[in-house]
Amino acid sequence: MPLSVSGCLTSCLITEGGAVIISGLTLNSSDSGYTQSLIEHAGTGALTITGCNLRNTGGHTTTGNGGAIKSYSGGGVTIQNSTLSGHSVSGDGGAIAVSLGALT
Repeated sequence: MPLSVSGCLTSCLITEGGAVIISGLTLNSSDSGYTQSLIEHAGTGALTITGCNLRNTGGHTTTGNGGAIKSYSGGGVTIQNSTLSGHSVSGDGGAIAVSLGALT
Protein backbone atom coordinates (compact mmCIF):
# COMPACT_ATOMS: atom_id res chain seq x y z
CA MET A 1 0.00 0.00 0.00
CA PRO A 2 1.42 3.45 -0.92
CA LEU A 3 2.32 5.99 1.73
CA SER A 4 -0.18 8.88 1.62
CA VAL A 5 0.40 12.44 2.86
CA SER A 6 -2.24 15.16 3.07
CA GLY A 7 -2.87 18.42 4.92
CA CYS A 8 -0.71 21.53 5.28
CA LEU A 9 3.02 21.42 6.05
CA THR A 10 6.12 23.57 5.53
CA SER A 11 8.23 20.89 3.82
CA CYS A 12 8.36 17.15 3.28
CA LEU A 13 11.36 14.76 3.06
CA ILE A 14 10.42 11.39 1.60
CA THR A 15 12.69 8.40 2.14
CA GLU A 16 9.98 5.71 1.89
CA GLY A 17 11.05 2.71 -0.19
CA GLY A 18 7.71 2.08 -1.91
CA ALA A 19 5.32 4.21 -3.93
CA VAL A 20 4.41 7.57 -2.38
CA ILE A 21 1.22 9.50 -3.15
CA ILE A 22 0.86 13.11 -2.01
CA SER A 23 -2.68 14.40 -2.49
CA GLY A 24 -4.42 17.66 -1.55
CA LEU A 25 -1.33 19.03 0.19
CA THR A 26 -0.52 22.73 0.56
CA LEU A 27 3.12 23.64 1.13
CA ASN A 28 3.95 27.33 1.44
CA SER A 29 7.45 28.61 2.11
CA SER A 30 6.60 32.11 3.28
CA ASP A 31 9.81 32.42 5.34
CA SER A 32 12.35 34.49 3.38
CA GLY A 33 15.18 32.56 5.03
CA TYR A 34 13.94 29.12 3.94
CA THR A 35 16.39 27.64 1.39
CA GLN A 36 15.32 24.00 0.86
CA SER A 37 13.03 22.27 -1.66
CA LEU A 38 9.44 21.93 -0.45
CA ILE A 39 9.36 18.23 -1.34
CA GLU A 40 12.57 16.23 -1.42
CA HIS A 41 12.17 12.68 -2.73
CA ALA A 42 14.95 10.25 -1.88
CA GLY A 43 12.91 7.04 -1.76
CA THR A 44 13.24 4.23 -4.29
CA GLY A 45 9.59 4.08 -5.42
CA ALA A 46 7.53 6.35 -7.63
CA LEU A 47 6.30 9.72 -6.33
CA THR A 48 2.83 10.93 -7.40
CA ILE A 49 1.69 14.46 -6.55
CA THR A 50 -1.95 15.27 -7.26
CA GLY A 51 -4.17 18.21 -6.38
CA CYS A 52 -1.40 20.01 -4.48
CA ASN A 53 -0.41 23.67 -4.10
CA LEU A 54 3.35 24.16 -3.71
CA ARG A 55 4.23 27.83 -3.45
CA ASN A 56 6.98 30.20 -2.43
CA THR A 57 5.53 33.46 -1.15
CA GLY A 58 8.67 34.39 0.78
CA GLY A 59 10.55 35.58 -2.32
CA HIS A 60 13.66 33.55 -1.47
CA THR A 61 15.93 31.47 -3.69
CA THR A 62 16.29 27.75 -2.96
CA THR A 63 19.88 26.61 -2.53
CA GLY A 64 20.69 24.01 -5.19
CA ASN A 65 18.05 22.44 -7.45
CA GLY A 66 14.25 22.18 -7.51
CA GLY A 67 12.47 24.91 -5.56
CA ALA A 68 9.22 22.98 -5.18
CA ILE A 69 10.27 19.38 -5.89
CA LYS A 70 13.70 17.75 -5.89
CA SER A 71 13.84 14.04 -6.72
CA TYR A 72 16.92 11.87 -6.94
CA SER A 73 14.99 8.62 -6.93
CA GLY A 74 14.88 6.22 -9.87
CA GLY A 75 11.14 5.68 -9.33
CA GLY A 76 10.13 8.81 -11.26
CA VAL A 77 7.74 11.67 -10.49
CA THR A 78 4.18 12.21 -11.74
CA ILE A 79 2.43 15.55 -11.16
CA GLN A 80 -1.30 15.93 -11.78
CA ASN A 81 -3.67 18.89 -11.28
CA SER A 82 -1.21 20.77 -9.08
CA THR A 83 0.10 24.35 -8.87
CA LEU A 84 3.78 25.19 -8.39
CA SER A 85 4.38 28.94 -8.13
CA GLY A 86 6.95 31.56 -7.16
CA HIS A 87 10.03 29.29 -7.16
CA SER A 88 13.61 30.21 -8.04
CA VAL A 89 16.84 28.32 -7.42
CA SER A 90 20.59 28.84 -7.48
CA GLY A 91 20.99 25.61 -9.51
CA ASP A 92 18.78 23.73 -11.98
CA GLY A 93 14.98 23.41 -12.20
CA GLY A 94 13.21 26.50 -10.87
CA ALA A 95 10.23 24.49 -9.62
CA ILE A 96 11.18 20.86 -10.41
CA ALA A 97 14.48 18.99 -10.57
CA VAL A 98 14.44 15.26 -11.32
CA SER A 99 17.91 13.72 -11.57
CA LEU A 100 16.87 10.05 -11.95
CA GLY A 101 13.70 8.54 -13.40
CA ALA A 102 11.02 10.12 -15.57
CA LEU A 103 8.95 13.26 -14.97
CA THR A 104 5.36 13.09 -16.20
